[in-house]
Amino acid sequence: MNKNTPADNHTQPDSRRRNLILGGLSLLTVSACAQNHVTKALSCPIIPEETAGPYPADGSNPMAQGRPDGPPPGGNPPPGEMPMQLNAGGETPNFLARSDKIRSDLTRSSTGAIAGGIPVRINLQLVNTGGCTPLAGYAVYIWHCTADGRYSMYSDGLLKEDFLRGVQSADQAGNVQFTSIFPGCYAGRWPHIHFEIYPSIEQATDSANKLKTSQLALPEAACRQVYAHSAYGSSLANLGHISLDSDNVFGDGYQLQMAEVSGDEKQGYNIDLKIGLSTI
Repeated sequence: MNKNTPADNHTQPDSRRRNLILGGLSLLTVSACAQNHVTKALSCPIIPEETAGPYPADGSNPMAQGRPDGPPPGGNPPPGEMPMQLNAGGETPNFLARSDKIRSDLTRSSTGAIAGGIPVRINLQLVNTGGCTPLAGYAVYIWHCTADGRYSMYSDGLLKEDFLRGVQSADQAGNVQFTSIFPGCYAGRWPHIHFEIYPSIEQATDSANKLKTSQLALPEAACRQVYAHSAYGSSLANLGHISLDSDNVFGDGYQLQMAEVSGDEKQGYNIDLKIGLSTI
């Protein structure tokens, strides 16, 4: 005798259909979770906004911004230096107005003078937040101090020099590269590199057009290796009197600004940082 009644024949397909539906919903849930995981993994946080410090040479006028005289917001300048954006000649220089600002080799001044120090390759990648898509065509202006903690275009004896400054346009992968020297450490500041981001090379002419100002921090272990070299004078001693937590720029957080440094003195060092920007 056939034990399957008509009711049983209807029940079995319904049960299979229900299992298929539930299985499909489970797959959709797993897929959605996986997609959310990928989206989270591809998220690139926005680089923090920071001060340009006292030596940007970007045409900015400190008095027009209502900043009082006194120690610069980016940290105390080396002894004997002028505060704010004024150089030793009382001028507000603008490197961005120069026709020779687009350069990848930052070690050579337009006068022919060479900045001495341990060589580095600075590799920055500009990406949009949310998807980490590259920002091709954007411009990066970077500048940093010499091995003995001074700045071109500002410090006594360096007013006519413009080394350790330069502008580059990001390639299709959002990358810009510079060759330079490892920056020194002057009193009152953790070792760093300044940068400004502009929508394009054509707009990188004045600080009024910038999208972002920030600073790159250098890891302590690499700094100690480099500062053991005689060219870096008092940098090692200065480093011993400052920390990332006590620094008045990085003290509120530096995780997104801490560069990766690899290499050695013989081969040169690589400084790498991914910079997240919101272009909306």
